[in-house]
Amino acid sequence: MPTKKTYVFIALSLVLFLIAANLQSGWIYLISFYLIFEILFSFFHSRRILRHATIERVLPVRSESKIPFNVVYSFKNMPPAFLIDEEWGDRYQAFGEEGLLQFQATLNRGIYDFSGFNVKTYLPAGFFVANKKIPQKQRMIVWPEIDREQILLAREFIAGGMIEAGVQKKSGEEYSGIREYQQGDALKKVHWKKTALYKKILVRDEVETFEKRAVVIVDNRRKEELDYFEDLLSVSRTVIESLIDIGFVVNMACFVDGNPSVFSGNAVEFNDILAGLKPEENFEGLSFNENYNSRLFVIITSDPEDFTYLCSFSDTVLILVGEKQAPNCFSRVIRVLSIEGKRRWLF
Repeated sequence: MPTKKTYVFIALSLVLFLIAANLQSGWIYLISFYLIFEILFSFFHSRRILRHATIERVLPVRSESKIPFNVVYSFKNMPPAFLIDEEWGDRYQAFGEEGLLQFQATLNRGIYDFSGFNVKTYLPAGFFVANKKIPQKQRMIVWPEIDREQILLAREFIAGGMIEAGVQKKSGEEYSGIREYQQGDALKKVHWKKTALYKKILVRDEVETFEKRAVVIVDNRRKEELDYFEDLLSVSRTVIESLIDIGFVVNMACFVDGNPSVFSGNAVEFNDILAGLKPEENFEGLSFNENYNSRLFVIITSDPEDFTYLCSFSDTVLILVGEKQAPNCFSRVIRVLSIEGKRRWLF
């Protein structure tokens, strides 16, 4: 790609050629031919300087909002000076060495699809700029922030005492050995091989197992309180990871593409969903196919009025993000306010 300097020198060469033709001056001819030769040399050099150049961008698959991560470009057969043309957010601490360029950057929550980037270099004398498109597709998932200093307090407040209060659900039975038959034992529990071996009726001794279950409702509907949306997602991540850390089986309910949806999974899968959530226009109610009585409900919202129907369930925690007041029917409430630019959890 020619630069402005190229057009200026082409025009100057033509002017000098016309002057030389008029004055029959050999040295002016020589200057004009030299300028034309330099331009032609730069043109052909620009066609091949990046032909064998290779460059690769290395990004993490996942990161966290406002937490620096490393961006690395590794390259071969590159000219001494070149420019990587790619937009980033805040970046700092850049350094390079032979075959490597690295810096740190931060991104806001979201899912980013990188399609590629441009590499350019200015040739000597600055007549041409050589460009090369690097088609490297990558996806990067940036999770919401997490309030790490609140995790211990949150898990104690939300889950403390509730396991005994009825949020456990029978998940099955575990085999723990054999014992003699007792009146009332089901025939299906008889261990026939052991019975034949020991000449007395023996049954499998099984112990009931329970799992702690919770539903976290993330109210990502579009409302006037959009200033609280990122805080709401950060609180959601903090709560979900807190419950999973202490052994809860968690379902997350939210709106996706205008539809109320319920998800199950692990912390990584939930955080990936939170990274892509956006304020939704749908105002229909969230519904569940599970048994309400076997769940701990955690409602994370900036407008709690639509969730008063959950007050009747024994184990419900309301986490209210923003300035609105909680309905009196909720007995367990956490307020999350933004004070001096930081989230404050008020238990």
